Amino acid sequence: MKRASVCIFSAILVFASLVLISFPSTASQPPEPDSNIKVIDYNWYLESTGTLVAVGVAQNTGPYTYRNITLAGTVFTQDDATVYSYTVVWVSNLLPNQKAPFYMQFDPRDTFYGSFIGVEISKIDFIAYPSEKTQNYLYPEVIVQNSDGWIDTDGAFYVSGTVKNTGTQDAKDVIIVATFYNKAGKIVSVGNTGIPITPNPIPPEGTANFKVGAWDLNQNLIDEQYKIASSSVLVQVSGTVLHGDAPVVTPNPTAGVTSGNPQPTAPPSGNLSNTYIIIIIVVIAAVAIIAILFQIHQRGSAKTKPTKSSNAKPKKHKQH
Repeated sequence: MKRASVCIFSAILVFASLVLISFPSTASQPPEPDSNIKVIDYNWYLESTGTLVAVGVAQNTGPYTYRNITLAGTVFTQDDATVYSYTVVWVSNLLPNQKAPFYMQFDPRDTFYGSFIGVEISKIDFIAYPSEKTQNYLYPEVIVQNSDGWIDTDGAFYVSGTVKNTGTQDAKDVIIVATFYNKAGKIVSVGNTGIPITPNPIPPEGTANFKVGAWDLNQNLIDEQYKIASSSVLVQVSGTVLHGDAPVVTPNPTAGVTSGNPQPTAPPSGNLSNTYIIIIIVVIAAVAIIAILFQIHQRGSAKTKPTKSSNAKPKKHKQH
């Protein structure tokens, strides 16, 4: 699935979280990993370019709300080589017990052969670096009334439906995040609307329609293990922020079946150096700003609906 329509959403989350991490309360100290943020499910596949993509679900198992979450990922190959990457969890103000998906790319140029094609992946480890704890939380009164998954003629999988504002305030800048699962209940893809759905804002008792496409995986071409069988929708009312005691949430998104799914191994101990972290922060922040400027320039001519999936068939890997 082409991702031009969602670059603002991802870029803003990347930039915001990395800026917060780059200015901790004690400037000389690197950010500390947080064991309360756990990657509870993940999967990986190859793009046609040889880029390795990891998708997963992270959960806040602690008692605090975190403003943003940055994930560091490490790929381990069968020959003990390692490749690193960073991304953000697709949520703002992650509540206790709440789940949210992420999407992480690993550059094939960082491998010895310049590609992940033909490379056996042993595992991927993740370390979470949350930003500051907060008593702010997003307006929780926009609920999904109905949703349905379907495949278009080009093989792109979509989930579409309706949300309703059941509260008493305007719901500003509502973004829909979707997580997609195979028939075994394991995550295989993610997607989001990128920009707020309309009408914006959604008034009390008002409704709005949404449509989210699964990234990358053409359902007409991929292996059976990547076929999408179900989806889960997470509503983010990013423009209406409240303060006080966070509401109790039911974990979302959730998979239909979770038994027997492999879990990522415990992340290695120790912190990344200040220099290494600052370099990555600067590079990703620059990319985020460029993406935002490009999207603003293209907005006048961009189509609002998600584009069709890539025709590339992911290489089948042994799953762990």
